[in-house]
Amino acid sequence: MLESAVHVNITLAFCKVLILYTEMLIFSCMRYTLLLLLLSLFILFNLYGCEFKGKEISNDSQNNLVTSKAWQPKPIALRIYPSTRFVVKDKTQILEARVELFDEMGDSIKGSGIYAFELLEAVGPTSGGAGSKLYAWNIDLTTLQAQEKYYDPIARSYFFPLEMHESKVAQQGGVLHVVYTPVVGRRLDTQQPILP
Repeated sequence: MLESAVHVNITLAFCKVLILYTEMLIFSCMRYTLLLLLLSLFILFNLYGCEFKGKEISNDSQNNLVTSKAWQPKPIALRIYPSTRFVVKDKTQILEARVELFDEMGDSIKGSGIYAFELLEAVGPTSGGAGSKLYAWNIDLTTLQAQEKYYDPIARSYFFPLEMHESKVAQQGGVLHVVYTPVVGRRLDTQQPILP
């Protein structure tokens, strides 16, 4: 039906151009008539050249595409940036944590889920490098507003300013343990020592 409507419109447009051409031939000089003829041929060829030749996609086939085995980017790895550090801002001790998610291709990716941070006491390598829990924070990134607040598009990572109330922890350093629980998918975790 769409093709027949397009053909009718094209035919009407071509008839109008022929009528104008005839009027120009009678009432005007030959130079303008030739230009009008060339213009009408140009329009006619372009209209027929823009005809849709593919299959129309129905809503059912689009839904099947989403539920098929098509590859979809999703977080599979988590990294704490080495630039994660302790700072003091407005007399408040803050752990500035930068965290990056990666997809299967090794590219940075955003992810909707909950981040759980634990700052652990730094101990010797014989006990695995991490001791008792000193601080804990949970940050929900399941809303667009939270994503806008914490995601840094330049570094392509999340930036979390985690407030602390004791400065002696920052002076001793610690081990930051991060657990990312996505809305859909498997849980990811990693840890990294944070130097004073």
